[in-house]
Amino acid sequence: MGEGAAYVLVTGGNGYVGSHVVAELARDHSAPWREVRALVRSDAGAARVRALGGVPVYGDLLDGAEGRWRDVAAGASWVVHCAQPKKQDDFATARLAMDRQLVEALAPGRVRRAVLVYGTSYYGRTLPGEIVDETMAERRPVGFGQAFEPCVAMMRAAGRRGLDAVAAFVGGPYGSGAWFVRMYAQAIACGEPIPMREPAPLWPLVHIEDTARALSFLLRVDAARLDAVGREVIVATQEAESLDALVTGIAARLGQPARIAHVDVERLRALLPPSAFPFLSADLAHRATRLGELGFTWNHPRLAEGMAGIDLASG
Repeated sequence: MGEGAAYVLVTGGNGYVGSHVVAELARDHSAPWREVRALVRSDAGAARVRALGGVPVYGDLLDGAEGRWRDVAAGASWVVHCAQPKKQDDFATARLAMDRQLVEALAPGRVRRAVLVYGTSYYGRTLPGEIVDETMAERRPVGFGQAFEPCVAMMRAAGRRGLDAVAAFVGGPYGSGAWFVRMYAQAIACGEPIPMREPAPLWPLVHIEDTARALSFLLRVDAARLDAVGREVIVATQEAESLDALVTGIAARLGQPARIAHVDVERLRALLPPSAFPFLSADLAHRATRLGELGFTWNHPRLAEGMAGIDLASG
């Protein structure tokens, strides 16, 4: 493709969500873009992007003004921002810096839509019996959720300056390769007991294919419709599901029993990795109200349907 061709840029194109987004955008031949470019940091990442049908762009959002990626971002007509900081970085500081660098590189008069991806940990814990959506009155962020607040505030400010932007808050995208699916599948395969809070937490589980489809949908949905419902959109399904159901679904796919050990929160804290505990100990009953109002349809609206097609052996 020539330099003048309209293209979409995906940051974090080698990550779990980003790689599925690249594949979804590249195979959509009815889309207005003619090319999918994806930001990568390594040769291995570049090879994966090519295999998915995208065009790799080497760089790091923290490269600053020296990064060649800035020219690619400035020429993009659409953007999906999935990039996350490296593990050794301070997440909150690095994520805000990445978002700032990207937003400053975009040309508001050229980019037709920028979808910035965060997690529903931004909304955070729900109370027993409570189901919330984007209108949640009092957020109770968990894990990285607090770090997203300044990023979302910056996106809102960019919108007031003319950037057509959407904040997409992804729930728990499940499928082969998801960190929590790998963790549970490995324990089941080894016959290990799986610690679970009693009662089992509710999660905003969403199939990874529907996640990628939803982000593609948000790139193209009419701006007036977005303005009518709100530009902060949860990407999940319309019903949170139990982590017990996820574990038993994985076990069924593996053809092995699930040894679930229900424990209290403090015992769970001692058994889980510190990075996983905030997510796996909390009810996160988030519902994707706005996505439904915008007209999105799910291929896998329920966990039981979504698990049926997952090949855990390849994860």
